[in-house]
Amino acid sequence: MNGKLMLSTGLSLALLCASSPSAMAGSSELAIPIPFHPSNSSCRDFLRRNHITDIRDCDISETGNFGTISDRTFYYVIYCIIPAYSSEPGKCGDESFPGRYYRKRGIGIFVQEGAEKHTRLFLERGDPDIGMYLYQKPAIVKNTFGTFLHVPIGVDGTGNFNESEYYIWDSKSATWKMLDTTSWISELSERLPAGLTINKGIWPDIDAMIAETSLYKENDGNCCPTGGTAVVKLTLEDLRFRIQSVKFKKYVEQ
Repeated sequence: MNGKLMLSTGLSLALLCASSPSAMAGSSELAIPIPFHPSNSSCRDFLRRNHITDIRDCDISETGNFGTISDRTFYYVIYCIIPAYSSEPGKCGDESFPGRYYRKRGIGIFVQEGAEKHTRLFLERGDPDIGMYLYQKPAIVKNTFGTFLHVPIGVDGTGNFNESEYYIWDSKSATWKMLDTTSWISELSERLPAGLTINKGIWPDIDAMIAETSLYKENDGNCCPTGGTAVVKLTLEDLRFRIQSVKFKKYVEQ
C-alpha cells in the first residue's frame, strides 16, 4: 500500500496523503465528537460516508476496546453489510450464508482522549464492492521498533492477500504515521531462487517482525506449493519495512 498518512488523534485530523481500499471521510466531519455507542456508529452514516449503496441489510457485528496509548483509548466497530444482489435468504446476525459471509465488510475505529466522555471517529474503511475486502479486529502491538497500529484487511478469496494498514506511533507529534509495508515484497521476489514464485498474501508477525510465505513451482496447484518456504526477518527504516535477512527452507514431502 503506497502513500503516507499522518493521523492526529487530537481535535483535528491532518490528512497528508493516502492510498487505501476506501477513501477516508473529510477531516472536518471526523472532528465532530461522537459518543461511543453502537447506535451512534450507525450503518446508515457509515454507508453514506463510504458511498456504499444497494444494501439489503446492515448491522454491527462486533465492537469493543482494543487498546490504549498515552491518554488515548481506542475502540472498533465491524459492520455486516449484505448487498441487495444477494439472492439467498438471511440477515445480519443470523447463521444464514449471507449473515456469515458478509459479517465483516466494514470497519470503524474511534478514539477517546483522556477524561473526555465522547469519542471521535479516527479511521474507517469500507468499499462499494462489498465482496472485495474482509476486516478484522485491529490491534496495538509493541516491539523493539515502537508501538504499531495494525488494521487487518484481507482480500476475499483463496489468495488471502494482505491489504492491511500499519501505522507507528510518533510520540513527539502524538500522531500515527502510516508505514510502507509492501515494497519489501518486491525485493523478496527478486531474491527468490529461479523457478519459484509467491502466489498468496503475506501476513507479517509484527510482534516478532518475521514473515513467512510458501513458494510455488510452475506447475503447482494453488492449494499445494512445493517450492519450500521463505522466512524473512524484517526491520524498519524511514517508515518502511525492509528485509534484514531471508532464509529459504526446502519443501519436504510428507
